[in-house]
Amino acid sequence: MIGHRGLLYWGSPRSGDLQPESDMGIYGQPNSWTCGPFALKHALLAFGVFAREDDLARVAGSTEQHGTDEPGLRRAARAHGVELRVQRELEPRAADRELRAWLDRGMPVLLCLDQWEHWVTAVAMDGEHVILFDSKYDAPLRAEPWEPVLTRLACRRRYLRGVWTRTLYDLHPVVPRGGAGSRLALTATRARHLLREENAPLAQRWDEYARALLPLSSAPETGAQRGLDLEGVIEARRTVILDLAAGGAGDGLRTRAARAVDGMAFVAGMYRVALRPELEAEAVARLAGIAAELAVFEATAPARAQAAAVAA
Repeated sequence: MIGHRGLLYWGSPRSGDLQPESDMGIYGQPNSWTCGPFALKHALLAFGVFAREDDLARVAGSTEQHGTDEPGLRRAARAHGVELRVQRELEPRAADRELRAWLDRGMPVLLCLDQWEHWVTAVAMDGEHVILFDSKYDAPLRAEPWEPVLTRLACRRRYLRGVWTRTLYDLHPVVPRGGAGSRLALTATRARHLLREENAPLAQRWDEYARALLPLSSAPETGAQRGLDLEGVIEARRTVILDLAAGGAGDGLRTRAARAVDGMAFVAGMYRVALRPELEAEAVARLAGIAAELAVFEATAPARAQAAAVAA
């Protein structure tokens, strides 16, 4: 299903429809005022929805002078099939407890830090660390000590004469409308894998990998018979898939194809993708074709970037 421009859902793309120029991967914000649209964009990833931050900013009414407020983000969230809720706590331990509860349910939570100056997206917790997307960094996915983040979440309200009053801890869980849908299984372990420097290209091209795999998957909300675990299929048939993808090409293409196959397995696991039962017989050939496409895109990335720079 395809929504408005820039919005893609489970089952919408076709193999061979990859668009490397789509700018829906995981990367940092280009300015100081679009953290809100980026935070919502990263939350939408949890549901297999890929949206451009400029579209989100337009719907939310983001401006350089005022950034993005909560009503604007709520409006943009509804336009993309989810609800941005608010849960206000008055004590830090209560905020800690409720955040963990939302994340345990697989719901990303937007947090506005530094006296409502900067939006981030919490997606998992790992003991004393919170896994979050913070778009002020070039590599937004981060594992941060939770206590300092909790301190930054505290928003103090004042009386008119400047006296400090109560402290608020606002959580903004993002919840899908009309069904469970898909869930990004971003456990702390998987997040730390994606945080590794060698996996930065996978994060940057996340939407390409996910959209390539979705046509092979059983839509979670259909209730249809689930097929084989796609991550397991890729891992079990990795050598065969790689041989078909690389063919008799040189080491360069085979190396890129190997990265593509491993990236496909990782992304399939992140979304708990189940292979459509009717595609099991042709799965290896289809996966090899996808890996070959992804490897070619990687090889041509420098030329595309140079062309884009010249055009700009």
